[in-house]
Amino acid sequence: MKFIEAEHQSFYEEKINMCLKKGGYADSYIKSLFYLLGLCRETREHFSELFDMKSSSVMVEELNAEWQTGTTQQICRLAFDLWNGYCYDEDEDTKEKKISREYSVSHIFCCRYAEFFYEAIKLRYPSFFMNG
Repeated sequence: MKFIEAEHQSFYEEKINMCLKKGGYADSYIKSLFYLLGLCRETREHFSELFDMKSSSVMVEELNAEWQTGTTQQICRLAFDLWNGYCYDEDEDTKEKKISREYSVSHIFCCRYAEFFYEAIKLRYPSFFMNG
């Protein structure tokens, strides 16, 4: 598994260990989520606003938080989509089941983190990437 920097790896390992120590488990969903939300300083700093460890739920409303940038939104969108298939940006879109174009591969992967996004997909779907 590739990490962008030491802080990314430390964050990922810390969050996985927290789950295991609390009697939880580290399945492919949680691994890909922690990997992505640890990818950059901003998402690491706002992790508790993006994911509630107690209820195991993502806070999609944080996509529009003031601290978000275009790149951090790409990270969060992929993390949320891999976590539970979330692909809506507005409440109205959710009601109408209208998938946001912001979740398209061409939009999400068009950034410097594309290589690491691929790593997250491998974490989420390990049986399809058994040979690396």
